Amino acid sequence: YRQKDKITIVTQCSLDRLKWISPMCRVWQGPISLAVYIQKEELMSFLKAYDPTLEMRIMSSRRGLNSTTVADSTTTTSEREEESIATTKLVTSLLRTKGKQILTSVVDFWKKIEYGDNATSNTSALDIHLLFETEKSNHVCVQQGRGAVQAMYPVNALRNLALRYVRSDYVFLLDADFVPSHDMHRRAWLQIQKVASQSIRPDRLAFIVPAWEVLDQDSNNEAIVPRTKRDIIAMANAKRAIG
Repeated sequence: YRQKDKITIVTQCSLDRLKWISPMCRVWQGPISLAVYIQKEELMSFLKAYDPTLEMRIMSSRRGLNSTTVADSTTTTSEREEESIATTKLVTSLLRTKGKQILTSVVDFWKKIEYGDNATSNTSALDIHLLFETEKSNHVCVQQGRGAVQAMYPVNALRNLALRYVRSDYVFLLDADFVPSHDMHRRAWLQIQKVASQSIRPDRLAFIVPAWEVLDQDSNNEAIVPRTKRDIIAMANAKRAIG
């Protein structure tokens, strides 16, 4: 269903930075579409914790996949391809049947935002979409120290995944470590209505939101977000905010 009177925050993060989304959820009064990147190592640790026999089952599957028949001829499959095929089959099966139990940290975070302490906020919905790294992920790799190779963070793929499931006509692209100002959803929506009433095509218009780095933190090591323009000016004058 469409949410015509809403603005959706579109954001993304890796699994270890999921907690960064909490401050955003507490102050935003509209929906949030969040794409979370789960690296292969993180996924396998989840799966092995849930199913200790997984590694043994992968090895067993590899022994059964030591050759592939194509057009009446037998082609030996490389060890890496065998492991990838076996792992993909087992991982897919486990995720389909036990996905929520396996990815407990993601599910628990969503429940906390929707139904827990943060449910008193005005956030109307948090939708979480998962992107898994696989052997065949088309991510660019970069050379690290001592010859190690690591895939680059797929920011465009994550952003596009979050955009795909937006149900509102307007979106606000935001990095995970940013926090919108208080009451921003309402004021941004009023600005959109003002533009529409002036016969300006809103689909051809983009609002650029100024950003500040706030140095003050609370007891939870979260940035103290100023509530008004006067507050941010005072913090800037005191060198406690950088814009």
